[in-house]
Amino acid sequence: MDLVAPGGDVVAAGPGRTLASYDATSFAAPFVSATAALIRQHDPGLPAVRVSERILASADPAPDGRRSSGYGHGVANPLRAVTESLASSGPAAAPARVRMAPRPVAAPDRTRDRAAALALAGTGLAALVLLAAVVIRRGSRRGWRAGPG
Repeated sequence: MDLVAPGGDVVAAGPGRTLASYDATSFAAPFVSATAALIRQHDPGLPAVRVSERILASADPAPDGRRSSGYGHGVANPLRAVTESLASSGPAAAPARVRMAPRPVAAPDRTRDRAAALALAGTGLAALVLLAAVVIRRGSRRGWRAGPG
């Protein structure tokens, strides 16, 4: 194994335009391939071998600080892979401290509010139509003259 990537507590799109947290090893491969795509976007002429070397060299070190059978070169770090200029092809000595954004919170579901507003608007429109029907009927019976006052 050359590298590890996050596979637990990964935030991704969820049902109904929400964000959800997932735990599965199947998230690690897309994480590394997306890192390669970011590098290629940043430097389109970079050969695949250099992209791979860059990913390995910019990995955050394993917990014990050296290459191991459990972590390989370390944990993939897309930010460092794209932004750092690497002098050697070895793993980075120390991870750069990156301030993490707060965990996204799913927006509240407003479906019930919309349904209530539509129902209220529909009731008001029905009341206006009924009132107009009564006024028109009485007005036509009187020949559109004013009633007794």
